[in-house]
Amino acid sequence: MTLLELADVVIDARGGYKFIVVRVSDGVNNKLVIRANENCGYHRDILGLLRREAPDFRMSCVGGGRINIDPANKRIDIWSSSGDFGVEPDRRNTAEMLRIAFPDFEITIGSSR
Repeated sequence: MTLLELADVVIDARGGYKFIVVRVSDGVNNKLVIRANENCGYHRDILGLLRREAPDFRMSCVGGGRINIDPANKRIDIWSSSGDFGVEPDRRNTAEMLRIAFPDFEITIGSSR
């Protein structure tokens, strides 16, 4: 798998759970990716899944929080921070990545819920 082939955003289709933003590098280039998995109780567990998905890349989690996906109302809410990794440096960038991945959805940023 190349860095370009690694999906920018992979999240479960509905519900509320934790998400992370990770800087992934192939040694020359890097990019940010978003991952969320409803079966992970901790942000570090999501990072572990990503490391297994793409073991040939270097990774650094830059932050995370909580996400709620409401497909019926086409809305995604992101808020809070990760106890493991803090909040990513620019939550607006995270929201923009989600807008690109889900162009028909409204993306909202909150500080708490």
